[in-house]
Parts: sequence; structure tokens; C-alpha cells
Amino acid sequence: MAYLPSVTDDSGVRATLDMFTPKFREAMSSFIPAIMNDGERLTRADKETIAAYVSQLNSASYCFAAHSNASRKHGVED
Repeated sequence: MAYLPSVTDDSGVRATLDMFTPKFREAMSSFIPAIMNDGERLTRADKETIAAYVSQLNSASYCFAAHSNASRKHGVED
């Protein structure tokens, strides 16, 4: 379920980011990979699992599926 009226339940990442300014989208396009790929303390698998869990808590089925698949790709078992 989307918490913002302008975001529908079937909105994906691209549709959601397209609601913001180009400058914001550019910043997020750099920020998200930097956070997810930095392996200083948490592995990518850890981060994807946390993101999947939070997505499930938020009833964000699209995000839950994407992060669950990514966590499995990085070695997390079902």
C-alpha cells in the first residue's frame, strides 16, 4: 500500500522517481548504488535483506519482491 496519494500501489522505482526534479533523480541515482555497494560494515546481502524486510513491513510488494530476489542473488536462502 502506498502512503503517498500520488504513488499508486503498482508504481515502480522509476515511476516514483519521475515525480521529482531531474536534480533530485540524479542525486538519488548516485546515492542509492553508493549505499548498497559499500561493503564496509554490512554486506550487500545484509542490505538487501533489510530492505526486503522493511518493504514487507510497509506492504510495498514491488519493493519486497525486488529486494528479496536481490538478496537471494547475493546468497541469502529463502
